[in-house]
Amino acid sequence: MIGRKISAVLAITLAVAVLFAGRDATIWPWLIGDVSTSHVLLSALFIWFLMSAALIIVARRDTEALSADIHAILTAPLTALSSLILTDAFHVWASERSLSLETAQAGLVALLVVWHAPHYGFGRRARMHAPFLSAALLTFAGFSQTGEIPSWRVLLIPATFFVVVVGVSLAIDAIRAPNRNPRERQEFEWSQRRKHMKPIIFLGVVLCIFATLTFGMVGWLKQGRDPWDAFYLTLIAFSGDPIYASAPEMGNWQLRVARLTGFLATLAAVLTIVLGFLRDRIAMVRAARRTRHVVLIGASDFAQTEALQLAANDRRDVTIIDNPDALMKINTPPERFGKSLGIPANPDDPVQLARACGQSPEYAVFGTKDTVTNLVRARHFVRQYPDTSISLRIESDAVLRDLGLYAPELTRATVFSSARTVAKTWSHHSAITDLARIQRQDRVHVLIIGLGSVGVEVAVEAFMSFHSPDLLPLHLTVLDREPQRARHRFATEQPGMLAAMEAENRIEFVDFDGLQCANVGETSDRLEQIECKLRVTAIVVATGKDEVNATIAMRLRLLQRERLILKAPIFVRSDARRSVAPEAIDHLNAGIIYFGGRTRSRMDMRMSALFDDIGRAVHESWVKGQIMRGENPSKWVNMSAAQRQSSVRAAMFLPEIYRVMGLVPDANAAQASMRISSPVAQHLLDTVAGFTALHRTEHDRWRSEKAADGYKLAVGAQRDDEKKLHPSLAAFDLLPIDEQNKDLDVLKTIIDNAPKLNKAFALWPQWRKRVRVSVMGPIRGASPYLSELPTILEKLVADQSLPIECLSLEVLTPDAPGFDTEAATALLDSWRRLSNRPGDLLRLRILTKARLDTEAIAAKNLRHDAVEEANAALSRAARGRDRMIDLRPLGASDVDILSTSKTFADGIETANAHIIDLADICIFGGADRPQSHSSRAAKTAATKKKTIVTIDASGVAKVSPARQES
Repeated sequence: MIGRKISAVLAITLAVAVLFAGRDATIWPWLIGDVSTSHVLLSALFIWFLMSAALIIVARRDTEALSADIHAILTAPLTALSSLILTDAFHVWASERSLSLETAQAGLVALLVVWHAPHYGFGRRARMHAPFLSAALLTFAGFSQTGEIPSWRVLLIPATFFVVVVGVSLAIDAIRAPNRNPRERQEFEWSQRRKHMKPIIFLGVVLCIFATLTFGMVGWLKQGRDPWDAFYLTLIAFSGDPIYASAPEMGNWQLRVARLTGFLATLAAVLTIVLGFLRDRIAMVRAARRTRHVVLIGASDFAQTEALQLAANDRRDVTIIDNPDALMKINTPPERFGKSLGIPANPDDPVQLARACGQSPEYAVFGTKDTVTNLVRARHFVRQYPDTSISLRIESDAVLRDLGLYAPELTRATVFSSARTVAKTWSHHSAITDLARIQRQDRVHVLIIGLGSVGVEVAVEAFMSFHSPDLLPLHLTVLDREPQRARHRFATEQPGMLAAMEAENRIEFVDFDGLQCANVGETSDRLEQIECKLRVTAIVVATGKDEVNATIAMRLRLLQRERLILKAPIFVRSDARRSVAPEAIDHLNAGIIYFGGRTRSRMDMRMSALFDDIGRAVHESWVKGQIMRGENPSKWVNMSAAQRQSSVRAAMFLPEIYRVMGLVPDANAAQASMRISSPVAQHLLDTVAGFTALHRTEHDRWRSEKAADGYKLAVGAQRDDEKKLHPSLAAFDLLPIDEQNKDLDVLKTIIDNAPKLNKAFALWPQWRKRVRVSVMGPIRGASPYLSELPTILEKLVADQSLPIECLSLEVLTPDAPGFDTEAATALLDSWRRLSNRPGDLLRLRILTKARLDTEAIAAKNLRHDAVEEANAALSRAARGRDRMIDLRPLGASDVDILSTSKTFADGIETANAHIIDLADICIFGGADRPQSHSSRAAKTAATKKKTIVTIDASGVAKVSPARQES
């Protein structure tokens, strides 16, 4: 803003100075030698300076453009002077050769374009072409001194040419804008980037110009004009020169076409320039007329996703209001909004805000990072628009918990924060409880390194979400250089959660410097001691700074590779990513996975809306029960966002319910849209009624939520929300039967409403019942055992209680050469033919793949190329999730495993037992060999509730159904 004002004042000052200098032109003759021509020069400079001032004021340049503006203004005299000298030289040259005036003018225009194009090319802003305009005006004004052509034509011809050049330049800039890198893109005004000219319109303008030049040249050449005259007369077609009025009498249709296309090209250029200068005024008028739309006050990438979610639900328009600099910094692609409109205005000015918000917005989202700014703006907004729904971005956890204390009028506002959204999305997508089950851990153990705002929210989300019937309660280890300060932050922001976890010794604060963890010594030894005490499920690095997070993650990864400890995926918070959701996990107990970007995906936003809808259904189900007891509960529409949170939290338990019941989303579809088919939903409802452990888990989840909110058990007393006392916070087994049934009712309501609310997502992926099939067999001579696998798979699928379209296959393999690899490939290929969907693959290795292949090739005298070909075939067949888990003991390398035949045999037995525990169906090849590993594994599987398929050397398969409990 300051640079624009200084540049405009400078231009106006120079214009006034030139104007007064024109009164006494004696200062110029020694340069030019002609007083009349010097007056023309001064006039041209005066026009240029005024034009520069006007264009600078319109162009909304920031302070970084100050030097460019001043440079453009100060170079104008030199540009015009060089043009004048060039004009005189060319005029002398043309006179010596007796060229006609029109031919000289046409040649001079072409020469000026070539002369100035390298300095003011088509890719610059409109005002950068003004020196060319002043030079053209000066040139034709000099020719006008002869009086051979009317003065209005002298000004009209170069002005028209300038308009066409500027229009095409703006169109090219608009087309190029989306493809520029972020730094260059910030130099464009936000509205120009947002509303760029569509390629088809630009193509039409170019075709008009091309048609004018082509038909004009052809038409005038047919009239007997020489090429130079024809070129000149073609150019003046853009100005609508009266000479074209005689084209019908000439009987030349080419000139009539040139006249029409030239007019259209000039009109399009004029409209482009006018709309470019008036776009903000037009946008303000459009915004003032909008109704029932979504208003985003305070532009940020993260808040845009919230506004987009609200707009997408009912296909509403979006109006974004903020100052121009903030609008320019938005990196979200414009196409993420439907009919969106950016309004540069001061959100703290009530008059400008009211004008930009329109008549009656349906939703208002306050999205700046500053909590207090959002609260102040929202309080003013509510007074003017009392019926508009409010969404507030609150990054302060204290305000987030007790918003009603600060602003009672905002108690019904929907509250969101980037840290909480990142933590929730991480929890939904990472499937940490599944990681613990796959690794046969007793409980989820999460290491949190660095306690930024995201780290705190990750801990809270894990505390309230990671509950499973087959796992013990969560254990948290917080690693920080100042553990007492980290504990104090928890005590300040989450006192209820801290008290609940410390009462059960489920949280630790450890002195740890993440930047030193790769060094051999006390720091790395402390990590090994923590893991030996309790196996780690996941590591979350969230210090608050991306650079520090990346450094710590790389050093932890170094420990994984060199010391073979910390067998867990490392989740690294990175604000530089675009999507909030974490990347897919391929290695289940190693590797770096980034999460926590600036925006949410469309699917994540749909999931959030789905949880709100299911939460409402849960509340309405609870209300019916309360009414039957003669009570008068609050209706959903009358509840504050904090009061609704408990029901929404219950709905958010849906992904874990699915996983516990054995459902998985489609391959490469993350959490999908929580869609399940009607048969799967009925299967869940039939199963959940007798699944008492899941009822207990739901109650434990609800207790954790209430504990985090500061509630305590009310012994022998009634519920008191003001004092945060609740009689149902007792253990599940101590509750009356009717209270226990409430948890079952919640689960049934959640499951029953999930498929109903997903009808709108009919084409989206869905969750299916997972069937895990393990394969084990000989390394050499596997071919005889493979021929019947497709038939076996068909029979096993037919025996399932659900149809094949409701099933998902996951193949478990030790990943050794021979039967393990080839059988897994055959099963995946057969499954794809049966279901037309890819299957999943889980490789459970006791050695690294390279060492496993090397040992097998050496022991069984296998061909190396055959092993490589089999590995490639398995990779091609695994078009779904291809995951791997390292089953080696903590700190053990391949050399340690192979050090003795006993350690190697023990490792194989441990791996086989691990695979059998995870599998639903176990397929053994070569189990008829008494001393083989597969034979011993088959005997182990027979003691468990597993369906067993054994294939002998002749290819005959025997299926033993799973044992049923008495």
